[in-house]
Amino acid sequence: MPAHQRGPLLEERKQELARRIALESAKPWRYTFDEVGRAVETFKFAAIEVERLHGEMIPMDAARGSEKRRGFFIRQPLGIIVVIPPFNFPLNLMTKVAKAPPSK
Repeated sequence: MPAHQRGPLLEERKQELARRIALESAKPWRYTFDEVGRAVETFKFAAIEVERLHGEMIPMDAARGSEKRRGFFIRQPLGIIVVIPPFNFPLNLMTKVAKAPPSK
């Protein structure tokens, strides 16, 4: 499913997600609803970043003799990962994976 179709689904299912978090974690409704709202925003920010998954060129002219050299890199998705979040903000903590920079 393309990103432009996934974003609105979270917004449409906000009530359901907040209800599930409240039931599973015994968290007050107000806080679960706020958490889902923050998660929606985080996914929107991540969707914007996906559009920037292109390569960059960097001048590599720090050393003598390398004046005409350039470094080039391409960003690529990591693939499937597993995260075990703490219980207090489960949905919002999972969204951090969506925007986390790749580790080296």
